[in-house]
Amino acid sequence: LKFAASMVLRRIQKTLLREYRKCGQVAPPAVRELWGAAVPSAVTDDSQALIAAESWSPVKEMFSGSTRPSRGSVRRILRQDMDLDSWFTGVRFFRNMRTALEKGCVADFERDGIHLRIVTGFLGRGADGQNVFTYTMRFCNTSEEAVRILARRYRFCDDKGHVVAEVPRAVDDEEWGPGLVGFTPLLSPGTAFTFGSGTGFRSARGSVEGSFLVAKANRPELTTRTHDASTAQDRYQIFMSSATDFLEMPCPKVFFDETVNAA
Repeated sequence: LKFAASMVLRRIQKTLLREYRKCGQVAPPAVRELWGAAVPSAVTDDSQALIAAESWSPVKEMFSGSTRPSRGSVRRILRQDMDLDSWFTGVRFFRNMRTALEKGCVADFERDGIHLRIVTGFLGRGADGQNVFTYTMRFCNTSEEAVRILARRYRFCDDKGHVVAEVPRAVDDEEWGPGLVGFTPLLSPGTAFTFGSGTGFRSARGSVEGSFLVAKANRPELTTRTHDASTAQDRYQIFMSSATDFLEMPCPKVFFDETVNAA
């Protein structure tokens, strides 16, 4: 019996290693707890916020502070003493990561030292019959200048390419939707900002794309925290009147798929 259990464990470990090797990059799942919330951090804390809800602690340790875990770190995990449920959790984690990459549920973009990563995930069926998804976005400032993200605009489309939602809404007659979940974050060099939100589709797949309005924080008015208590709309107007150097950063097209789960 002991020998049989050992054989099962070895088979699971081999499956985990195989799933890891199929992943071309690190793509932790979107995090449901970040819907409507945000986490500022250092750039070196890469992925910690994105996998905060993942219960498999070896994964957290493996991805903390790295862009891709080394083979040695994976082999160290294989030597750990864990129960079968924990090993199955690890297999599901890497399999979900691989599926997210294959289905286009991960997107990366970089411009002028500002890196953006987007990951989407399925949450379940809503009361209205829609498929509910969440998305987690992470901005990293690796440039030598501070920037402030002022606004965004998105276009959500179903699997047939029909527009199902926009930010800002077309009826608002505005070019930009102020802020990110209520924040207009200041990113000093070496810092990051992670936030989450969500959407719904009648279809099993959908997509989003758009852009962000970024201002170079090269004036005192753009680095002050005086307006933190005001609304994103108020801060947007104040910062827009102060900024002189803007950058429109694309939000690359990323897909939502019901086979890719959020953590």
